[in-house]
Amino acid sequence: MRALQATGPDLTRSGLIRSFEAMGNVDLGGFRASFSPQRRQGSDFVELTFMVGRDGAFIH
Repeated sequence: MRALQATGPDLTRSGLIRSFEAMGNVDLGGFRASFSPQRRQGSDFVELTFMVGRDGAFIH
């Protein structure tokens, strides 16, 4: 949302990318992200989520 607001009313792909790149390190309510011209991914965090059925088998 911050990057969209920073881009302004004339939204373009390149403008949105520039807004993200200018954000740098961001705390999104306890979740940290980092953006720059060299790092457009934001975060390396991956959380695997799975469910276990009543019979103990994994549900995909």
